[in-house]
Amino acid sequence: MPLPPDYHMHTPLCRHASGEPVDYARRALEVGLSEIGFSDHNPMVRDDFDDWHMRIDQLDEYVEKVRKAQKDHSTLTIKLAL
Repeated sequence: MPLPPDYHMHTPLCRHASGEPVDYARRALEVGLSEIGFSDHNPMVRDDFDDWHMRIDQLDEYVEKVRKAQKDHSTLTIKLAL
């Protein structure tokens, strides 16, 4: 029986995770996943009330990191969300 997709993956940009999207993608393939999704906490205009979301100036970096994982691991479906 195939494993279900995992859509709850964060990057260090959300300030409470470790590992890069390419690392998660590599591991997903190792354990037999066929689909994953990144869902970092969205950036906020104000960044002074908590420490669990990416900064607004990091949104482009987040997209680039996930797009790189998609490119580097083309046999794995990788979804990008917030």
